[in-house]
Amino acid sequence: MYIGGIEFSQEDYDWMNGVLQTYSSRFAVLVTHEYLNVSGGRTSSGAKLYKYVVKPNPNIQLVFCGDNYNSVRRVDKMDDDGDGVAERTVFQMMANYQDLTNGGNGYIRFLEFDTQAGNHRRPYIFPVFAGL
Repeated sequence: MYIGGIEFSQEDYDWMNGVLQTYSSRFAVLVTHEYLNVSGGRTSSGAKLYKYVVKPNPNIQLVFCGDNYNSVRRVDKMDDDGDGVAERTVFQMMANYQDLTNGGNGYIRFLEFDTQAGNHRRPYIFPVFAGL
């Protein structure tokens, strides 16, 4: 689910939750503009998205954002059913390379998912240096 912008209204949260609940059996990836800061904490709007959208929707497992100039990740274990055991891991990643030399030199981060093995990896590609 892509949600642009920085601030959201209750109507926006209701819409996001409605879509995520309609497709609750599907693996959900949330992509937004601002969510994490450069130290890996959540921004003000990121904290609200976490509270009102990420936390109540067990199908969200990945959150991606940009906005701040850096690359940082955060991992949270979620106890969705309140039994004291984390059933879900939410991986959150911010990547914004445009403030680097030459606007990041075309730096690209890909995610590869292996659905058979149930894992993913994050290779990095520098098109300028790779001759692409």
